[in-house]
Amino acid sequence: MHSDERVSEQVSTGGRLAEWRGRRHLTQQAVAARLGVSIASVANWESGRARPSRMASALIEAMVGERAEETP
Repeated sequence: MHSDERVSEQVSTGGRLAEWRGRRHLTQQAVAARLGVSIASVANWESGRARPSRMASALIEAMVGERAEETP
């Protein structure tokens, strides 16, 4: 995988997280608590300013119920 593909995959993970969170009317604080991370981390992932670690990505995927590869 090229670095551009990794960035695109990680950004889409943050985007999916934001969409999932919005559909469930959850706050960033609630999601951060579920994932064991800071609110700032969730905000940065959703905005694309930062990428979640592999471990955080796996937790996000498990929480939203889909893998990054399955989303166009």
